[in-house]
Amino acid sequence: MSKINLLPWREERKKAQNLSYYVQLGGVVGLSIVAVILIDMYLSHRITVENANISYINAALKDIRSEVVEVQGLQQDKKQLYTRMSVIQLLAVDRTSIVRLFDAIPAVLPENIYLTEMSRKEITEEQTNHNLETSLTKSNSQENEKNNTDLAVVTPKGYLVYLEGVSLTNGSISVLMKNLENIKWITDLKLNEVAINKDGVGLNFKITFTQSLIIGSD
Repeated sequence: MSKINLLPWREERKKAQNLSYYVQLGGVVGLSIVAVILIDMYLSHRITVENANISYINAALKDIRSEVVEVQGLQQDKKQLYTRMSVIQLLAVDRTSIVRLFDAIPAVLPENIYLTEMSRKEITEEQTNHNLETSLTKSNSQENEKNNTDLAVVTPKGYLVYLEGVSLTNGSISVLMKNLENIKWITDLKLNEVAINKDGVGLNFKITFTQSLIIGSD
């Protein structure tokens, strides 16, 4: 029986297998490199896009900050103007307050009462712009603007009014107190003293109240 030498065939098959392995390995490495390159290009593109977006947002924020500063300046100018207008309004009301008082007191005096003295003392205070706006908002139903900076102004707050008189009965004094309470611009109403008249007829009384300067009240 003749002998067959299989060594050359085996060596050739081994070489073919090695060649196939290296080709496959090279293909995998090549694809990996291509994939890495593509991913790097995609990430670089995304980074460029995001950087452009960030630059756009920063520029927009810068413009917005400038607009906010401008608006704050306009609000402060508006607040100063409103304060001046408020002071002018209060002073205008103050000029007519004495006439209002003289018109109101005789109208609320009941029978059996007459006044012997009436005087008033001005009450002033240093108010901030915010407080001034708050008081006017309550009377005029205007919107109260609130900012961080307030302006201090001295404005007439009202008048402390003193009334002295004689009444024939306690009931007449009670009626007078009730009538005064119904007047919107009268606050802090107090009956300070009631005493029998020296002549023995009637009662001496002393009343104090605050005449507030409320714009738009009757």
